[in-house]
Amino acid sequence: MRIPLTRYGLPEVVVYPAAVLVLMAAVGLFGPAWLPLWGTIVVEGVLSLVLAWALLFFRERNEDYKVELIEALPEDAVISVYQQGEFVDLCAGPHLPSTGRVKAVKLMSVAGAYWRGSENNKMLQRIYATSFPKKAMLDDYLHKLEEAKKRDHRKLGRELGLFVLLDEGPGFPFFLPKGMTLRNELEKFWREEHQKAGYQEIRTPIILERELWERSGHWDHYKENMYFTKIDENDFAVKPMNCPGGMLVYKQSLHSYREFPLRVCEMGLVHRHELSGVLHGLMRVRAFTQDDAHIYMLPEQVIPEIKAVMNLVDLFYKQFGFNYHVELSTRPENSMGTQEIWDTAIGALKQSLEEIGKDYKINEGDGAFYGPKIDFHLQDSLDRTWQCGTVQLDMSLPERFDLTYVGADNEKHRPVMIHRVIYGSIERFLGI
Repeated sequence: MRIPLTRYGLPEVVVYPAAVLVLMAAVGLFGPAWLPLWGTIVVEGVLSLVLAWALLFFRERNEDYKVELIEALPEDAVISVYQQGEFVDLCAGPHLPSTGRVKAVKLMSVAGAYWRGSENNKMLQRIYATSFPKKAMLDDYLHKLEEAKKRDHRKLGRELGLFVLLDEGPGFPFFLPKGMTLRNELEKFWREEHQKAGYQEIRTPIILERELWERSGHWDHYKENMYFTKIDENDFAVKPMNCPGGMLVYKQSLHSYREFPLRVCEMGLVHRHELSGVLHGLMRVRAFTQDDAHIYMLPEQVIPEIKAVMNLVDLFYKQFGFNYHVELSTRPENSMGTQEIWDTAIGALKQSLEEIGKDYKINEGDGAFYGPKIDFHLQDSLDRTWQCGTVQLDMSLPERFDLTYVGADNEKHRPVMIHRVIYGSIERFLGI
């Protein structure tokens, strides 16, 4: 049990083992009547005793909904109780340490909502509000909200005849004739610039067999974001990324070190499962077109190629008048490859950023499961930022797919590979 007691001049956190909790309860030192003294209580590894205490406390206060929530908790759940004055709340937290920190407040809206989202339950009143440390910050926020309503790309898309989002395909945008004109112009510019930069274009299938996704690591590390089907009683997946198909294209012929750097690009339609609650117009969809590319190279070509990609990204964004900032995303928990490989890849990305003179910040744990990446975040007209372009250094997939080239010594070697996108997705770029 963690009990913040700083208001009483005691250490910030006092930790009691479960056995002590039982003893405290037995002698009356731990129970509902003591809540005002303890303040905020967080219990880890909850005992049935603690669940019973919480139920008793909220039943005494006629808090039927909180009682229902507690009764639905598993036995090993964490129960948090917060108190401000006479108000006591069952909440995961965190809460502000004092209501004195709440300055500029604005009631935004009220709405009816069924308890726990079920129409079989009572209709409750939901209140939406916001608060900022200063009134000027609140005023700026409210102004941007009004501007956002005027410039909502979902509303403009329909009014201008560009695209629509329909209930028959949640997260799957329909592009109309004028919208296709815009898409085609973006793709035309993309192809022209990539031809100048020495890229070759390919196209790979949308549906590929399960074994491929197991080999690539997607089946183990990305499965929850994928869609599946069966063909002739065999398992297949709709591609969430273009990389595995690109690996198969590379393997169709022998390669010499003289071909490197080999730059291969693809306007590939991918599908990724997103929860309905996070879908947002063209910004967060379930089907989108990535302007992907994979660059195969020698180890000594890594830094120059990363810098060349960053220069190409800069050319595109300046063409459209976008401001952007750069983040370096490091190894996530769910990843593959040795730490040595990750450290080498992160070091190469850092060196490239520093040599080109780009300011950047570290985004810990947000890399791809197969390698670290440099992310480019575009700023829209309302000062919001959206991640679009990315450069990912990958030393794992070439190993998993046994990619090779013949070196100057006439021996086979493993290439290093970069994944990169510039628009990120045609859909999001159009939305911005």
